Amino acid sequence: MIFRVWRLSRLAGAAGLAGLIVLAGCNPLVELPGQGQPPDFYRLSPPGKDNGQSTVARARVVLVETPSVPGDLAGSDIAVRAADNRINFIDSARWTDRTPDLLRRYLVSALRRAGPIKGIDGREDIDIQADYRLRIDVERFYAELDDSPRVDIRLTATLLRNGPVVLLADRVFSAERAADSKRAGAIVDAFDGAMDRITTDLEAWLTDEMAPAP
Repeated sequence: MIFRVWRLSRLAGAAGLAGLIVLAGCNPLVELPGQGQPPDFYRLSPPGKDNGQSTVARARVVLVETPSVPGDLAGSDIAVRAADNRINFIDSARWTDRTPDLLRRYLVSALRRAGPIKGIDGREDIDIQADYRLRIDVERFYAELDDSPRVDIRLTATLLRNGPVVLLADRVFSAERAADSKRAGAIVDAFDGAMDRITTDLEAWLTDEMAPAP
């Protein structure tokens, strides 16, 4: 699997400093000269592949609502859970959006590539009539930087049918992905990999739930 990182800006300074991690509120993992310079900005990259045809007879339009995210994870900072369960943040990097908006746009883009399942944005595509609504409640969306750095994501997806609104199904999705190092770029790679896994499972689940009854 190819991980994708879109870096929109780079830290100025000596080569090799970009992406080094400093945790807010605790001692830095790496001594970083010139602290206080602008951070790097990252966004998740949805899968570029088309997953092909499914058993759904025609395109089903799914309106993706803005995910519900715990307050300490809902900003644009990249969260890191400490051993004592405190939430810290990577000082040298940010997401390009607040986490709820980042995830909504990611899921919309991913579902637009999912064959006959077409995702639309619950905040931007307000004039398009949707067959279904997808509600996301995020429980975990952070990195853990112990001896084996990794990313941990867990969320609950709820599928509702429009007109009138009917609750069809819900399911918990989770994924962990090891990071190659504690650098910001490697951590974002791991977020991308974990979201790839969740998106693949989510698309398969939606396809099954939307398939016509035999």
